[in-house]
Amino acid sequence: MTIDGNKCQEGQPIVAWKKHNGKNQRWIVRYDENNGKDIQTKGKDNYFGFVINQPFYAFCKDSSKMAIDVIGGRNVALRKFERNKESQQFQLDA
Repeated sequence: MTIDGNKCQEGQPIVAWKKHNGKNQRWIVRYDENNGKDIQTKGKDNYFGFVINQPFYAFCKDSSKMAIDVIGGRNVALRKFERNKESQQFQLDA
């Protein structure tokens, strides 16, 4: 995933792109440990490195205020982080 335009700001589109190790392809992943849901995890996935079935947010490497957000079910862009906003939560489904 790549931040289109290399700017970590509100509304920047997130697109699929060939890996090039650029700054706009680096993300901070934070798990939502206090989400209030009783989720049964099954440990860490060795291939992807994510905790299975545990919700997480993906933040722009340059700003912990900007998270990946799914818009309208089809588009993905950076938006201001909002805790418990379902369109900003992701999880690895075993």
